[in-house]
Amino acid sequence: MKSAWCLALACLIATRCAISQELGRVTDAAPKVVPTASFEFSKPQAIANVGADAMLAGRFDCGSNGSVYALVQGKVSGSNADPERQDGVALLGVHPDAAITSFPWWSVSGFAEISIPRSVFVGNGHVYLLVTAKRDSEQQEHIGRSFLILKFDTNGNLQDTLALDPNLTPWAFGVFPSGDILVVSEDRLNHRMALNLFDEHGGFIRELRLNKDDFIERAAQLPPSSRGTSAYASGFLVSLSKLIPWNGHLLLVPLLTSGLPIVELGEDGVISAVTPRLPDKAVIESIISSSDSAFTVQLATIVESANQPVDFQGKLHSVGLHPIEQLTEISRANGDILRQIDLGSSGVEPACESGGVYRFLLSNNQRELQIVAAKVR
Repeated sequence: MKSAWCLALACLIATRCAISQELGRVTDAAPKVVPTASFEFSKPQAIANVGADAMLAGRFDCGSNGSVYALVQGKVSGSNADPERQDGVALLGVHPDAAITSFPWWSVSGFAEISIPRSVFVGNGHVYLLVTAKRDSEQQEHIGRSFLILKFDTNGNLQDTLALDPNLTPWAFGVFPSGDILVVSEDRLNHRMALNLFDEHGGFIRELRLNKDDFIERAAQLPPSSRGTSAYASGFLVSLSKLIPWNGHLLLVPLLTSGLPIVELGEDGVISAVTPRLPDKAVIESIISSSDSAFTVQLATIVESANQPVDFQGKLHSVGLHPIEQLTEISRANGDILRQIDLGSSGVEPACESGGVYRFLLSNNQRELQIVAAKVR
């Protein structure tokens, strides 16, 4: 099924294999001189039970203990590996000691034809996945697919399966410490985002309204120079949303965009919002961590192409990226850039931060995946 998410993921995988070797000129476009720092790296460790030539196949999620959760394409062995999917895609928890845990989303009682995870959320001591599947009793072609949220413990054991409201087409989700689930989809009739809160059993609680912070409404008001945001199809824009846990709340982050806010959400609605003041031509590729004072993100530039896929309205459904080889700290108070941290030219993939220790993924000369820790000098 060719969804906007699949197109975006394929584009990200392709462009990740051809990352620009030049450092992004973020400081050149900044309105003031921004302090810079660099990392002190530890010795890389080979990731256990992952074969050579394995490729990262999606974005990262982070555990509170520094574990990195990532989709990996290639051969993976271990207690939770499916022998029939050895050359396919695995969701791995890569732990600080380079050991792995595999999360077998493809095997769920009562369901078949389970898709690759559309969204991943790590929080509350669990790993949650959003997938689509068919019920075993509904294998006829005319029967639609169900959206499921799978709840795993951190050892890779499936603990719960929740079938979502069939009227929803969710793109992202997050789980509050209470167990209530926030599902992000598109409200096509009203040309805005839909944020619906459900209890852990799927019972509807309430709709959360973003009002002036709604990504779709804000994007429509932005000038064309806002790095493609106003040219994105609304469904594609919603698919780029990411929810991450923060201090008992959820942060709603707009990826591959500029000019849109990072929104802190509680179960009753918006708590705060700030729009990052990004350099010219830069977008947020990923969010690494958050503190009381700052967001740490990796920025990227959009690859300009005459062959970008568009719909009948001329709206984009995928983009390519050149990641910038530095991390950027952004003020939670006003969106200003506070500091940049150079990654150098080592080709590391920024992933997670926990307790002041950053962890990155990279490949060695034998094309084996490795994990490396670092601290700011």
